[in-house]
Amino acid sequence: MRVFLAPHGLLNSALAQIDLVNLDNPPSIAFSWVGISVALAWKNMALAILLILGAFESVGDTFLEAARNFGAGWFRQVKDVLLPMSLTSIAVAAVLIFTSMLASFSIPMMIGSGKGAQMLMIDVYYRIVYQHDYGVANALGVVSYITAMGAAVYYLRSVTKG
Repeated sequence: MRVFLAPHGLLNSALAQIDLVNLDNPPSIAFSWVGISVALAWKNMALAILLILGAFESVGDTFLEAARNFGAGWFRQVKDVLLPMSLTSIAVAAVLIFTSMLASFSIPMMIGSGKGAQMLMIDVYYRIVYQHDYGVANALGVVSYITAMGAAVYYLRSVTKG
């Protein structure tokens, strides 16, 4: 992702081929929060797709056929049948990906610039290793733990609700 999103990387080279980017002054999202977001989304996309497609597959064809009989197109079938019936699985996927991104360390360390806004775990790392600010690092760790615990409680309640 670092090579793909770099100023003279694959993304800007492809966009330059269709005259959307000037390679003399190319934009770079590789070392910003946008680059971190794109890389984390790319990393977690496979898990989300597997969970959501599994939920879609569990919806019976009779529901979709009934929607088609009432004149629903594919968009209405997804919006009015598949999404409501798969909402629990979508919420579980969102919670799992949220907690994964909360604990992410390697991607923000490689993609991020080291300046400005950081991911929480990178901030904890810098506070411990370079600033020796153990109190704030511990407080940030507790905030991270409580946030992840809240997501885990939501996950457990949504799984055991059925």
